[in-house]
Amino acid sequence: QRVLIAVPHAPTLQQITLFDRQGKVLSKVGEPGRYRQPTLSPDGTKVAVVRDVPQTGNADIWTFDVASGKGTPVTLDSSADWEAIWSPDGNQVAYTSNRGSFQSIYRKDWDGTGNEELLFQNTPGASTGLTDWSADGKFLTVTSGGVLLVVPLAGSQKGLERKAIEWLRDEYRVQQGRISPDSRYMAYLSDELKTKDEIDARIQEVYVRPFDASKPEAGAGSAKAVQASNAGARGMVFWRQDGKEMYYLNADWEVMAVEVTTTPTFQAGTPRLLFKLPGHLIQNPTQWKNGSGDGQRFVFAISVPASLSAR
Repeated sequence: QRVLIAVPHAPTLQQITLFDRQGKVLSKVGEPGRYRQPTLSPDGTKVAVVRDVPQTGNADIWTFDVASGKGTPVTLDSSADWEAIWSPDGNQVAYTSNRGSFQSIYRKDWDGTGNEELLFQNTPGASTGLTDWSADGKFLTVTSGGVLLVVPLAGSQKGLERKAIEWLRDEYRVQQGRISPDSRYMAYLSDELKTKDEIDARIQEVYVRPFDASKPEAGAGSAKAVQASNAGARGMVFWRQDGKEMYYLNADWEVMAVEVTTTPTFQAGTPRLLFKLPGHLIQNPTQWKNGSGDGQRFVFAISVPASLSAR
């Protein structure tokens, strides 16, 4: 009679790792730890990341210098903080924080100094998925309950006064809104053109619609969505800083690139494979921007055996 012995999985940590466009490892930043949702600063010199603390069950925002690997806490509080997004000038980090019955968005200097500022407080109990800070600094994009919201930052309103605009709400799910560098288009994930079976399987694609920065309250309007991906997309949607290429992670954990044109209207080329990730990511990759502005480097939190932390 055979006896089956359950062997626990070896504990794993995550190594912040930079890749080039061919999937070659360029550098490993800092020591392995409990990391998720890494995102590169606009100048590519720093990484903002969520750092989990298993002993307390808490999560904070940290930044790491790419060259030296030095880590700096942005938040060290009793609240769960996640979804770090860099300001366009790279001086601050915005993030979502769970406080009481509210999920709100705050910003703070990248090195943790100065006072925290409330940017937006959602309605009690509503989910708040922060996904973008527009290149002109005027808008945040937020996903809440399958609805794509835009939060205007310009103007006299501050903190609790700010109201979100429902930019796209329909029978299908939308998430991860990313505004183009020229603020003329919005890219997002959706299942809007999928069959019922594909929707049940949670298959989504990357779509793009015009975005009117002068009248965001007009919403997505009636313009037809243009599909920019094929064969499914997990997330990691972002634009190259010149607006001529987009990137996303497909259903097979492959980093994809697609050439696009925005003048006179948006058109997408055929997506092409850049490289495949070395294994699945442990965290949901839909919420962060993983690449440099020039599209030459990509950052991921890659799982490694916990024993490597003693290297």
